[in-house]
Amino acid sequence: MPDRKQRKFEDLENTNAIKIAPVNSKYSIGFLSHGPELTEAVKNGKVDKIIMELASLYREVYGREPWNEYLVCRDKNCGKKTGLQPDKQLAETDREILSAPEKQVCPDCKSSVEFYYHPGKIISSFQKTFQDKIFACLLLDQERTMDGFAIGFETTVREGYRDKAIVGTGDTDPPISYEEYLQQLRSAIGNFDEDTKLLNIAEWGTSPKVRGDKAAFPLLHSIIKLGKSKMAKSPEDDVPGIAHTLNDSKAHHLMKHLGTMSPVNPKNNEVRLYSTTNYALKKIESFNK
Repeated sequence: MPDRKQRKFEDLENTNAIKIAPVNSKYSIGFLSHGPELTEAVKNGKVDKIIMELASLYREVYGREPWNEYLVCRDKNCGKKTGLQPDKQLAETDREILSAPEKQVCPDCKSSVEFYYHPGKIISSFQKTFQDKIFACLLLDQERTMDGFAIGFETTVREGYRDKAIVGTGDTDPPISYEEYLQQLRSAIGNFDEDTKLLNIAEWGTSPKVRGDKAAFPLLHSIIKLGKSKMAKSPEDDVPGIAHTLNDSKAHHLMKHLGTMSPVNPKNNEVRLYSTTNYALKKIESFNK
């Protein structure tokens, strides 16, 4: 079973780095917006608890089906990913592996394996990227339990080719060429210049216990709206954006309504969404009517 650890933050209102707003009768969204206040809060350790729990939920979401990014083979010619067992908790499995790493081998080639997202290194990655560029929306229930996250950042069409904010051990450059990426983007949303600002919704997910509860709608709506507010010069402006997921996943069945989906890594079954903020927001808002 997934972890049942309560990701509660009773002291969220004690820092100006995060703003909380209710979105419906079940959920609120915590906004962590890149800027001087968040940078100072990260440096002073005021949001350490939030970052640690975000890192834990992130590893749990991506460490399970369908991503299975928990362990990865050290042999780059193999690169086999191994997910968390359905009946095992993240913290429990981490302890088992850290206590006897030599016992963990790749099920395909028998080489040694390592964490796809190391428990300690991913916390450092979040601390650095929150100061550098990323912003996030946290899905909180009525008891302030973290049940989801969405991470975005401002980039350009040129830099959007490599669309990861938190890089894992097993991550590689997309197998499609840069020229293919440009062709996909331009055919989907227009002939943008390579220096055009681009909203990258790099990663998002919800805990297993809230899937099927339409919890992703307020989360995606909030991160797109936050991104637009930071990047658009006026409320009427439209901002191009990208996101990615796995083909035929639950996330894919939602995201395919928000724009154009194109294959980016057929080997790993990954697809990329190309859209604009105005179009995506309008589609999400229509789902809630």
